[in-house]
Amino acid sequence: MFHRNSEAAERMKRRQAAEDSAPRLSDSIPSLQTLRLNLRYRRGDIRADEATHLKIVVVPRAPSLFLIACADKECRDGGHDVTRMMMDGLHQKRATITGEDPCNGTLGSAQSPCTCVLIFEANATYG
Repeated sequence: MFHRNSEAAERMKRRQAAEDSAPRLSDSIPSLQTLRLNLRYRRGDIRADEATHLKIVVVPRAPSLFLIACADKECRDGGHDVTRMMMDGLHQKRATITGEDPCNGTLGSAQSPCTCVLIFEANATYG
């Protein structure tokens, strides 16, 4: 159990360092006023409608980095980097940005591929 917790702590440390070194969202997209992310997940044939998470982005403090953890607690070295999709949409000043991203992690000692897919919709306002 300690080994798993130390791995999670190390992943969190790496993620925090990446976020700290990234440019601020307000510097990259000065006209952006608000941003909300609706996150859903699909695993194989399991419907994504049931697991929804709303993330309100604090634009002045947020990094220009969109890294989202995998929803599967057993996943190792996975997650979703939707930075490019998000930043492309924000640079185009799109009010709604949607996309999907499969996890690239593995599950269990057999190292089976993770089948979790992130489905996101972002809603942005600009000034």
